[in-house]
Amino acid sequence: MESTASIKTIAHELETRPDIKALFLSGSYGAGLEDLHSDIDFLAVIGNGHTDQFAKSWRNAVGLVGEIVLWRERRGKGWFESSLRSRPTV
Repeated sequence: MESTASIKTIAHELETRPDIKALFLSGSYGAGLEDLHSDIDFLAVIGNGHTDQFAKSWRNAVGLVGEIVLWRERRGKGWFESSLRSRPTV
């Protein structure tokens, strides 16, 4: 599937999910700097505690645009989620 069609398919699949507060196209496509070798990056803002539902939705959306050849299941909290929940020490 062509990249623009893939972006639209994924966004359309996720746009009505109540657990997703915002979905941004990021990376080189979001900046308008994509080339033939660019991957597609999304940044999702989800409601607190909705990570499992989002992970399932994300896998389903990605599966609509092509065969998934490698998928690593989430294990516990990711480093980014953990870093957002921790308070900085001063």
